[in-house]
Amino acid sequence: MREFNKSVILVLILVAWLYGICYAEPDIQVNTCVAVVDKDFKRWSEGGFLVLNEKDILLALTGYTQWNSDSCPANIYGFWSHDGGISWTPQEKAVILQKASDLDMQNVMSVSLLKLQNGDVLMSFYAHGKAGHFSGTFIKRSKDNCQTWDRPKLIVPEMVAGPGRNFQLGNGRIIIPVYGEENKIGYSAVLYSDDNACTCKLSNRVTLQSTSTATGSPSCYEPTVIPLKNGTLLMFLRTTVGQIYKSYSTDNGQSWTEAQPAGIPSPSSMNTLTRLQNGDIMLIFNMVRDKKEIDGPWPRCRLCAMISKDEGNTWGNLRFLDGSDEFTEIIKITMASTAAIDTNYVIAAWSRSPMKSKDHYNNLYDYRIRKFNLDWLYAGDDSITYKAPQ
Repeated sequence: MREFNKSVILVLILVAWLYGICYAEPDIQVNTCVAVVDKDFKRWSEGGFLVLNEKDILLALTGYTQWNSDSCPANIYGFWSHDGGISWTPQEKAVILQKASDLDMQNVMSVSLLKLQNGDVLMSFYAHGKAGHFSGTFIKRSKDNCQTWDRPKLIVPEMVAGPGRNFQLGNGRIIIPVYGEENKIGYSAVLYSDDNACTCKLSNRVTLQSTSTATGSPSCYEPTVIPLKNGTLLMFLRTTVGQIYKSYSTDNGQSWTEAQPAGIPSPSSMNTLTRLQNGDIMLIFNMVRDKKEIDGPWPRCRLCAMISKDEGNTWGNLRFLDGSDEFTEIIKITMASTAAIDTNYVIAAWSRSPMKSKDHYNNLYDYRIRKFNLDWLYAGDDSITYKAPQ
């Protein structure tokens, strides 16, 4: 009888253990700032992750040293985590990954890191020339996991590559989303390379058609691109028309369709697409409640995540990553980058105006990191959903 009771107890313990694995409580492991505004730095922004393994992660981001507009003096700094994103290099020990002065530039920003199939690490970034003049997007590479780097080279003048955006397809093609401006109208495109970025070609331009709902010029910027399961590439776009737009490529990025509404209201701010470990797509963007907010002076007060289970057509499971309805006049949150870690965790980072300061209009930004599991993400609100127009 005692042996029977022991067996029952062991079975119950095993069942409880398996239940805990399959139905784990939603978990946030990290919710903190990795870099903050202080006497030496006026802004931290435009970051990108490199996940080498489950433990070793590099975060590269731009630190502005004198003032905080996009063209002000800035370098790219590296923060390492060796425990899966729980702890990070202290700000005062961050390593300079790229100096603007080494290129005789005023500013380097908008960094993306990519581990190539041949083992190299590719870094892209944008540079402003002296006096704030546009320069273009540069790349450089490392053959020893970011310990040393070769000399940067300019791959496209004037156009800007986005932070944390680059990826490599299974056939080896590298995709670098970029954007530019002509006659004060913004457009988007991608650079693509079949020789490990030794040479790059530029796709056609993705533009917006004139629309009566536009607030200002009908422009699109800061594209984010992911491969869909059928091999098509999906591009989401920041626009000036009050919502996110999308475009598709069926030839691995060489040509793109005319941009169409994605059905998601949004201010003119960067959004980010990420393929999750379970195959669904996560979107991070600045949520708005109504059109009045889109056209208002402070539309980046809520940073939210949503999930698509049908390859980007419909979106649900709304989760607030930062901000809320109570923060609509005291906080600005923007420019998120993400990475999947292990089989069940996501790490996201973004710029956030310090709560202690009200000078948010001039782009004072701390840099915030949150690490959470998929259970936390999927426990979001499903009362709000978005769907692309048919």
